[in-house]
Amino acid sequence: MKLKNWLLYAAILMLLHLALLVTTQFTAWPEMLFWPYLLLKGWLPYRDIGIAHSPLLVVELTAFYNLLGVGILQQKIASWLVPLLTDCLLIYFFGKLFGIKKALLALAFYILFQVYYDGNGIWFDHALAVFSITIFYFLEKKNHLSVGVFWALAFLTKQTAFWFSLPVFYYLLIVKEKKKFIVDILKGAILVLAIFFPALFIFGIQQDYFAWSIIFGIGVLPKLAAKVSSVRTMIASFVPYLIFTPLFMTKFKKKPVAIFLWSIAGAMGAIPRFELFHFQPAVPFLALGSASLFAFLLGSKKKTYSIVSLSILLLVLAVIGRGIARKFLKEERFYTADDKKIANYVSRLTIPNQAIFVTNYWDNLYPLTDTIPATRPFIPQLTQYMFQPGFEDENVTDLVTTPPKIVVRGQFRGPQDPYRFEKINNFIDNNYQTANSVGGIDILKAIKK
Repeated sequence: MKLKNWLLYAAILMLLHLALLVTTQFTAWPEMLFWPYLLLKGWLPYRDIGIAHSPLLVVELTAFYNLLGVGILQQKIASWLVPLLTDCLLIYFFGKLFGIKKALLALAFYILFQVYYDGNGIWFDHALAVFSITIFYFLEKKNHLSVGVFWALAFLTKQTAFWFSLPVFYYLLIVKEKKKFIVDILKGAILVLAIFFPALFIFGIQQDYFAWSIIFGIGVLPKLAAKVSSVRTMIASFVPYLIFTPLFMTKFKKKPVAIFLWSIAGAMGAIPRFELFHFQPAVPFLALGSASLFAFLLGSKKKTYSIVSLSILLLVLAVIGRGIARKFLKEERFYTADDKKIANYVSRLTIPNQAIFVTNYWDNLYPLTDTIPATRPFIPQLTQYMFQPGFEDENVTDLVTTPPKIVVRGQFRGPQDPYRFEKINNFIDNNYQTANSVGGIDILKAIKK
């Protein structure tokens, strides 16, 4: 295929991808606006903000918002740039490894799978897709130093990049020079960490980083966040994996094991919740597997295998198509019409950089109203955090010391609502009164005494 032609096809597919992102439901993850916003206000990660994740994506978003400003539109642009970058990497990497025709086919499948797996938004898992496909490419090219570099960067994006060790171990088993393989990967990782760890010490947040990202983020939070999704969601998550069945049934020439392992490793971050967006690092490999199956179908002369393969592929595409159709023209998550009304109302009551307190509601209200939290360090108002010893008391101490004039609180489902933290809400009930309510969210003003 001529260069001019495949560039045109790739551009058309990427425009289709962008069109799907623009017209399907966008998830405006509050933290992806709020945390970078606080960094731009001079707050330090981990010391001033309780972040249980790795810092690289938050720092990158901070730089992005510093250039373009802080807002939902900017968040959308940042969110859409990540899958479009992955599109480019997929075309280049898979084109080099498998030929441009299969790469274009994989891109077509990737676009569908990426949107299906809640790809319209930016969270740590979305960013990991860039690294999973890059590490795969360098493993195939036997550039193990680069594997180490990008694996370290992946871990600094999200700790679940640890699971990339599964396919890496597979390559270790089949490579001849095992010692050199390990040493080169370690060298690459050390190059990155030799920059990262001194940066922690320069900002004086090394202890805070280990406390939040390692001890709490890896050792504590996964156990507390063990909310298993419905059976329906789990089935929807794994239906696309059926495409590997005929690939292992046939005498497929190359790569089914490696591709399958990458699709599993990329999905390990979904355990135990199995929410669709956690599968994003696996999506490029589901796409590659689907492209391989489609290519096999075109060249197969075995009727039985062809019927089975075609049936599976059509089933997967039907599920994917139905999932995407449900997302069309739906209102943004975490930025609904009511959320806009609340932000506008609070903006009229406050001035820039005024301290307010938000509980049982989205944290993106702070950047949307140009206000800051009344508690510092900011600890997320979630049960996994507030039930930790001392966290709620620390919040109450800050509120008593410097009580904000405005509190925004979501209404509770009852006295046993898990998001009703007793000490915090006793303070609010005794010192604030409701000024307005919008969509189940109360805006409260301090009682004049």
